[in-house]
Amino acid sequence: MRQRQRGITFIGFLILAALIGVVAYGGLRLVPIYLEHMAVASVMNSVKSELDGQGASPVAIRNAIERRLNVESVSTVNARDFDISQGSGGWVVRIEYEGRAPYLGNISLVANFDRQVEIRR
Repeated sequence: MRQRQRGITFIGFLILAALIGVVAYGGLRLVPIYLEHMAVASVMNSVKSELDGQGASPVAIRNAIERRLNVESVSTVNARDFDISQGSGGWVVRIEYEGRAPYLGNISLVANFDRQVEIRR
C-alpha cells in the first residue's frame, strides 16, 4: 500500500517565500510614510491642545504648525499645505496629502492621508 505524502514541495515553498518577501518589502517601504503621518497627526493634536479656546488667529495657528513641523523634522508637508478655514465654533485645520515610496522599477506605493481638527475660539 502506498503512503500519502504530506507537506509542501520545495518549489511551492520558494513561491510562497517569494510572495511573502514581496509583501514584506512593500510593508517596509511604507513604514517611513506612516511614521511621517503619525508625526503630522501629532503636530495637529498638539496645536489643537495648545490653542483650543485661546482665540487664536489663522496666522497664529500656521506659526504654531510651522514650529512643530520643524521640531518633529517633518519634510513631506509644510505649514502652507495646511488649509485653515472658519468652522462653526472656531477654525478647522485640515491637511490632505499623499505619500509615495518607490517599490520596484517604475512602480510606486501611494498612501493618501486626510486629517482635520477643529480649534475652538
